[in-house]
Amino acid sequence: MFNGAYLNTQQEHQEFRPATTGLIWNDKIINGYSPLGNKLLRKKIVISDQGNIMSWMMKNKGREFFEVDETTGLELVELMKVNRIISLKGKWGASLNAAVSDRWQVIQKQGTFIYDHKSYDYPGLISWLDTDMEIVEIVKQQHSKEQYVIKNRNVSTGRIVFARQWWPGYKASINGKDIPVEKYADFLISVSVPGETEGVLSLSFVPPGLRLGLLLSIIGLMLIFIVNVFVYKSNRTPKTQIA
Repeated sequence: MFNGAYLNTQQEHQEFRPATTGLIWNDKIINGYSPLGNKLLRKKIVISDQGNIMSWMMKNKGREFFEVDETTGLELVELMKVNRIISLKGKWGASLNAAVSDRWQVIQKQGTFIYDHKSYDYPGLISWLDTDMEIVEIVKQQHSKEQYVIKNRNVSTGRIVFARQWWPGYKASINGKDIPVEKYADFLISVSVPGETEGVLSLSFVPPGLRLGLLLSIIGLMLIFIVNVFVYKSNRTPKTQIA
């Protein structure tokens, strides 16, 4: 989280790792190049293309990160399953210290405050489960697909929130039967599991238009092949000479 202060020493620069330099260390950061870096997130947080959080431009100087969601009881950053936030020292960085809950450990460095979150309760990118719901077993965890054996003891529908940016192309199913994928908190996704259900929950993502694009590519390659064959045969056909 960048708050407008200046980096004065090489050590401070290394602590903060501004912009895209975190890619050098293979940091898993939220920025303009990550899956969470699109316009829906920017409606919540003022974030630059280079991954700097402009907290001085935010209404509450960055404390929006720690606003508690009424339904889940989790902070915004917890719904996103953020493990670490780095803030430059200064008046805005100091104000965040008063906003964080006891679920965060605050580490003070030479030029930064580092906020490390304690371990999360759920596996993968699941950030919250409704009451009386349980993750029984992890089946698969991939960037494009997650599968879990779940149990919903509720008589009514139960909700699961994922730390994934909402985007067209997500599909969910329980025991092979499609269930709706819904937007949560205006930028995350959630699924609704029918009451008294136990089985395999599958959440997958395929970019919109990918299958159509692949089909058109195959058709295009076939046409190129047919045209090349036709041209090749035409060039090998003997030409009739008139005496």
